[in-house]
Amino acid sequence: LPDAPGMNYDLYNNLKVRIEQARYFYDARNVITNGDFTQGLQGWHATGKAAVQQIDGASVLVLSNWSAGVSQNLHAQDHHGYVLRVIAKKE
Repeated sequence: LPDAPGMNYDLYNNLKVRIEQARYFYDARNVITNGDFTQGLQGWHATGKAAVQQIDGASVLVLSNWSAGVSQNLHAQDHHGYVLRVIAKKE
């Protein structure tokens, strides 16, 4: 966020710091490396025609056919819960 000095400058800076903290904590608890594909396919095992494209400012995994895919080896711990969120669409 760009600096916006003025009447609400202190509130703005406080919010900016808290957003940065939230991003740090989100990334720290994410066991999937590069889960948002912002670093391309780094950290992923890709098969077939898997590629990352920039669409509307977001890094998007594109699988060109049904034989394409990506995977990662993860270390899951006993007695821990995990949530996997995926947003997908078919064109």
